[in-house]
Amino acid sequence: MEFEVTHPFHPWRGQRFVLSTRKQNWGEDRVMFYDAQGRLRSLPASWTDCVFR
Repeated sequence: MEFEVTHPFHPWRGQRFVLSTRKQNWGEDRVMFYDAQGRLRSLPASWTDCVFR
């Protein structure tokens, strides 16, 4: 499954990534994914279109 970064001020806004995991982390719902360099990253799910799925 892919998701899009939708936060208006995030530098990755409009970019799509493949969802690796979605879980509660640091007290919030977060999406985990690998960036173009292969590093595992995470963002709050509310900053993506995953929040609507």
